[in-house]
Amino acid sequence: MKKSFVFWVSSFGLALSWSSALGALLALSACLLTVEAGAQNVKEKAEAEGKMMFYAAFNANDSKTLIDGFKQLYPKIDATFYRATDAQLMERILTEGRAGRNLWDVMMSTSFYGYNLKKRGMLAAYDSPERRFYREGYNDQQATST
Repeated sequence: MKKSFVFWVSSFGLALSWSSALGALLALSACLLTVEAGAQNVKEKAEAEGKMMFYAAFNANDSKTLIDGFKQLYPKIDATFYRATDAQLMERILTEGRAGRNLWDVMMSTSFYGYNLKKRGMLAAYDSPERRFYREGYNDQQATST
C-alpha cells in the first residue's frame, strides 16, 4: 500500500495527511521550526495565542500521543484535539468557514479531503525546504512561493 504525505499551511491552520503518527509529530513541529527566519515569529505568535486545536481523523490514542509530544516541545501552548471521521471533519471545517470562525489550527486527514480543502481555497501554499529533494513532477506546482 502506497503511503501519501500532504502538508499545507494556511492562515486557517495546517493540514497534514500521513499514515505515520511519528511523521505527523515531526511535521507538527516543523510548522514552528523549519524556516529559521520566520520560526521565532511564528512561535511567539502561537505562544501569545496560547491555544492549538488539532482535528484528527485517526484513533484517539495516536491523537493524544501527538498532543502530548507537542506539549513537551511547546509547554506554553495549550494543545487539545477533536477526533472524528474524515467526512465529519470536512463538514465541520466547511461549516466553521461559512460562519467565519475557523477553530482549528492543525488538521490530519486523508489526501482526498486535504485536496478538497485546497481546491476550495481554504489552504495556502507552503514551499517546504525539503521540496528541492523531490524529482520534477513529484511536487505540487501551485505550492511554489515566488
